[in-house]
Amino acid sequence: MAELKIVPASELEDGLEVTSSLMVEVALWLQDGGHPLWDPNALKPAPLLAQYDLSELYVGYLGDVPAVAFVLQREDKLFWPDSLTGEAGYLHKLVVGRGFKGLGLADQVISYCKALCQQEGRRFLRLDCDANRNALTGLYTRNGLQQVDRRMVGDFDAALFECRV
Repeated sequence: MAELKIVPASELEDGLEVTSSLMVEVALWLQDGGHPLWDPNALKPAPLLAQYDLSELYVGYLGDVPAVAFVLQREDKLFWPDSLTGEAGYLHKLVVGRGFKGLGLADQVISYCKALCQQEGRRFLRLDCDANRNALTGLYTRNGLQQVDRRMVGDFDAALFECRV
């Protein structure tokens, strides 16, 4: 398995742009394949920064090539309104660049997020995903997360996953 080096986007000169570029690439790929998930325009640098703090964005590199990007929030009241402050980290928008598919990089990101949550004294890693995307739900289950709820958030059918760290 290729070794992934994960860096907070805030520590990179071009962290926001790299994160955005990877996210837009995957959003367009999903859209072109008939399975849209995110609006690519909402993932451009300015809208991305309006939604997330730069300290919540991460980039994973294989060598010196950006291969993955994700968001790790310390709070998510939209999908987890009853959660206690400080009890979990919330993984969002995990993307793997199309040239890096099948290398186990998503598994490495999930392991990294679990370890970081544990280091920060959090009890859980949590995430939400489209409940109808079996490949995603399978990825999360394979990595030790369990579906704990399913709910509609607006018109989004969300499966909520968590694991103890």
